[in-house]
Amino acid sequence: MGVGMSGMISGMDTDSIVKAMVSGYTSKVEKTTKEQTRLQWKMDAWKSLNTKVYDFYSKTMSNLRFASSYAKKATSISDSTIAKITASNTCVNGTQTLAVKQLAKSGYLTGSVIQNVSDSSKKLTKSSKLSDLGITEESSFVVGSGDNETTITVNGDTKISDLITMLDDAGVGASFDEKNQRFFISAKESGEMQDFALIGDNKNGAKVLEALGLKSNTLSKSELEHYKKWASYTDKDLEKLTDGDLESNKARRDMAKAYIAQYDYMQKKAEGTVDSATENAYNESVKKYGELFEKEDEDGNGSKRIYGQDAIIYLNGAKFQSNDNIITVNGLTINATETTGVNDDGTLRTVSITTSDDTDAMYDLIRDFLSEYNSLINEMDKLYSADSSRGYEPLTDDEKKEMSEDEIEKWESKIKDSLLRRDTTLSSISQMMKSTMQQGIKVGDRTYYLSDFGIGTQSYFSAPDNQKSSLHIDGDEEDSVTAGKTDKLRNMIANDPDTVASFFSQLVTDLYGKVSDKMKKTELSSSYTLYNDTQMQSEYSQYSKKIKEQQQKVAYWEEYYYSQFTAMETALAKLNSQQSSLAGLLSS
Repeated sequence: MGVGMSGMISGMDTDSIVKAMVSGYTSKVEKTTKEQTRLQWKMDAWKSLNTKVYDFYSKTMSNLRFASSYAKKATSISDSTIAKITASNTCVNGTQTLAVKQLAKSGYLTGSVIQNVSDSSKKLTKSSKLSDLGITEESSFVVGSGDNETTITVNGDTKISDLITMLDDAGVGASFDEKNQRFFISAKESGEMQDFALIGDNKNGAKVLEALGLKSNTLSKSELEHYKKWASYTDKDLEKLTDGDLESNKARRDMAKAYIAQYDYMQKKAEGTVDSATENAYNESVKKYGELFEKEDEDGNGSKRIYGQDAIIYLNGAKFQSNDNIITVNGLTINATETTGVNDDGTLRTVSITTSDDTDAMYDLIRDFLSEYNSLINEMDKLYSADSSRGYEPLTDDEKKEMSEDEIEKWESKIKDSLLRRDTTLSSISQMMKSTMQQGIKVGDRTYYLSDFGIGTQSYFSAPDNQKSSLHIDGDEEDSVTAGKTDKLRNMIANDPDTVASFFSQLVTDLYGKVSDKMKKTELSSSYTLYNDTQMQSEYSQYSKKIKEQQQKVAYWEEYYYSQFTAMETALAKLNSQQSSLAGLLSS
């Protein structure tokens, strides 16, 4: 807006006069702005509907194109405490036997209680150095995790926190409990082959594990295999090793034999079958390496080891093994939660698993599909048949100032509800979907229609407005319109599920393809779009350009008229000044 003298001399209301003089231009700006606003609302309405159709297309329809999607299975187990069972559509019907021999476990080591040898009155913390545990020389031990082995090297300056990081990097979970003064080590996965190993191949390594409280009287499978490998080496084998230190390698072999002897002794002692050879081998090991062995735990402060193991089940007598408790066999997924135990004769106790076709699941699948279809068709009909909003235009800011919030909302809703009224694109989409759903589908030698499955529309004259194309299932207890009729669909599913699956998969495939065609990219629309979004966006941009040009005209003419009035006010001011001077001269 131009700036003038606003009638200071003439006394005229310049602003009002200028506003009136440019009103023709400003009204064009308002008209174009309203047209652009209406277009924006229409784009929003289409975008909202397009999103709903695309969700229906990409999720529900995409899945139900395949007959296999309808083949749902129901399964049960005679003792639900043993396992949770789910069946895929490929699972065979019938009853099977299941025995759970053992559950999968993760390897776990609770270290023995350790203490600060530098100052027994102080507890160890994560910032404590290993020298506080009596570890002064550079030493190393091996951490095995799955198929990987990592050598960890420490010295007196290594902090407990540093060691925890090294253990984590080596593939095991590690922590130190400052309150209880124990290390805790765990495998990161369950199962026998995923268990970890802590191997002290030499005296220094064994002493480090002893000082850390990580020694155990028993060995994991991976630890035992490692020691057996070293125990089997001959002197010639040891000479070929890359480190070339024959004496050190012999020492590692001797320690491996000692650990095996200790392991055999502890195993047979627990079984009560210790023989003289085992006793002698153990005694020789104790003489040489006894200070490195874990002592008998009499007060509960020693280390405790749980070894990783696989889950083992027997399905119909066949053995299956897994590193976790979820085992899938021929479409049946078994999540074992408890062992079945043994019978009095020592055989494994079994439970029964029963699998059958899930008619309820197939019924619900079809009902949900029809419910989504109905929701879309009803909305399309409502949008197409909306009341006219003739005489209603988007409000300007000045018009809104004269109305309450409620009045504004009702006014704008009247317009927004009618934006797709009698829209030819909407009608085309709606009619295509309706006609597709009413077509015949050939299954085998017969052509079926939805009516053959007890599915149809309500009487035209009794159906509510905008629900005349809704599809109802006869006998559907959740549908008040048809709840009292014979449930043909459920009977068909129970007696001939293959025909039902074939019919609906073909029907949905056809509908999917036709909706896909409607959403193809064109010069006027982008991909997966039902309406001409590209064209509308171009029109919106043209409106923006037009509004800018019109606003520039308003500004130009305002400036022009204000300049004219300013010139007039200036001239009047000069005239008044001259008259005053003349009057002064005459009076003198």
